[in-house]
Amino acid sequence: MDIQAHINEVWPKLHDLAEPAFKEVKTAAFLADFLRKLGYDVTENVGNTTALTAVLDSGKPGPTVAVRTDMDCLLFKNEDGSLEPIHACGHDAHMTIALGVAKLLKEQGLACGRVKILCQPAEEIGRGALAMLKAGALDDVQYALGYHVMPKDMARSGQIIAQINWTACTLMEGEIRGLAAHGSQPHLGVNAIDAGAAIVNAINALHSNPLLGGSIKTTRFMGGAGSLNAICDKVSIGFDLRSTSNAEMLELRRKVEEIVVNTAKVYGAEADCHIVGTCPAAEADPSVLALTQEVISA
Repeated sequence: MDIQAHINEVWPKLHDLAEPAFKEVKTAAFLADFLRKLGYDVTENVGNTTALTAVLDSGKPGPTVAVRTDMDCLLFKNEDGSLEPIHACGHDAHMTIALGVAKLLKEQGLACGRVKILCQPAEEIGRGALAMLKAGALDDVQYALGYHVMPKDMARSGQIIAQINWTACTLMEGEIRGLAAHGSQPHLGVNAIDAGAAIVNAINALHSNPLLGGSIKTTRFMGGAGSLNAICDKVSIGFDLRSTSNAEMLELRRKVEEIVVNTAKVYGAEADCHIVGTCPAAEADPSVLALTQEVISA
């Protein structure tokens, strides 16, 4: 297999097909057609979504090994307000790799067992994997392998490693409700911006174990869209939480919610905080890691 030729043929097409979560119709059709032509047994519309699976069976006893790729893209807002789908998170590369693996395995042949290509929709909103799990796409799988393009930060050029600890991610959103007043009489109001600024500072003062890669960033702060001489009565605030530890992620969530609600109270405001989306950190199987290390060495 000519790897560069495969990339040149497949990647530009997938890059141009960019479709958002659960709308990967043309993308899924391209993948299904490619895999069928290789001789894989393809199942489309898994879980009544755009998800698909493709199986290559050696006909000999052995495990079923899954290779997983995501399919969706991100939506970007243009200056005119229109939304443009762009593969800015590397899923076009992920699909190219999965199809390359499928092609290579078909050419080389399987010694035993089966390989199952999992093409997952809606990674960006954290719901595609759940849909495939609920549909039973992994019920017959003994080993699942995944990957993500960000090699320059995790592995040196030309280096192969068995594991990268990708983080859990939680997106949280809060609303702070104060009391509007005229700028000449601030004592009659409750400035939601003051409470929001204090919340941001309190969040920035949180410190977690650096070995776990925990972090919290304030990624949204919106309020005060009215007159400049009016006390702001409402602020929308958002946070991005990360950690390689699922246990630490639960603790970070708790702290953010407590800071938002309790800091607002100190300023005489009310606030609530809720989770918009979340995805757990991968917890690797030690036996699979050991096997992967053996294969790399071989």
